[in-house]
Amino acid sequence: MGLEAFGGPPTDYADQSDRARLLEEEIQAGLKDNFVSFGYNKLERKRSKKDLDWVTGKGKIVLKMKPIKMALRVRGPDPSPSRLHDFDRWFSDNQTGEAVVRVKDGTEWRLFDPMEVFSFSDDDLKILCENPIRFGAGAETKKEAALFERVANRARRIRSEVKQLAESV
Repeated sequence: MGLEAFGGPPTDYADQSDRARLLEEEIQAGLKDNFVSFGYNKLERKRSKKDLDWVTGKGKIVLKMKPIKMALRVRGPDPSPSRLHDFDRWFSDNQTGEAVVRVKDGTEWRLFDPMEVFSFSDDDLKILCENPIRFGAGAETKKEAALFERVANRARRIRSEVKQLAESV
């Protein structure tokens, strides 16, 4: 059973489609008013008094631009709900090289790329980090399993650092 049974992969694409729709509306509005609403920074052209061109003896031309206006906080996607509340185990599949996350009712997620671990919620990452990944015989299988486990630990650490940083701002 794949991710389709749960409504797709763990990322929330509905939020992304809303953002895409808003961007499209902004572009359509910009087309109507010749993108005046978008605004731009004008470059200011000045001659440097300190930095001289050794051939002409005149100051070099310097282009200065005012700092751009930017958002102080960028709203990220809403956190996905915890899917692993009845976690059973996770293991490395010897035949495909995928990591399989299984819950007690028998449903499972297959992760081909270790970076897919980042799409799980904080609670799910905590569960994955607390339970070591199981693997079959062979050094290659052990390496693949360790890779998924390292990415889960790294994802959890990065998320906690980002939360601390966001709270301090």
